[in-house]
Amino acid sequence: MRFSLIFAATMLTIGCAKHSGSYEQVASTGTAEQSAGLQAEADAAWENRGDAAQLKLALDKYESALQADSTNRHAAVRLTRGWYWYGDIHESTRKPSSVHGTLQSSPAPAAWRSTRTSRS
Repeated sequence: MRFSLIFAATMLTIGCAKHSGSYEQVASTGTAEQSAGLQAEADAAWENRGDAAQLKLALDKYESALQADSTNRHAAVRLTRGWYWYGDIHESTRKPSSVHGTLQSSPAPAAWRSTRTSRS
């Protein structure tokens, strides 16, 4: 029993250790001030992310901001959300109006309204 406990603890320690090269630490190529300036430009384009060209511009600026300062979490989060948005809205086979307008264009709400008004 004692041997198996020591063996299990040893195997967990060896098996769960970090291995060199298992992740990549990106080096910054600029300063935090450069990153902040690029982030401000990206944030302005982000406001119009419904337009694919503006979203792509914002993503490029966020990428540059992250390269300038690899600790910029705001840029990393916006890149993740932005690429998801780009793929889901701009590159999907469905149009954005069909994704967001399903409840408004559905015939069911009109039918519910007509049954509710006919009862009163």
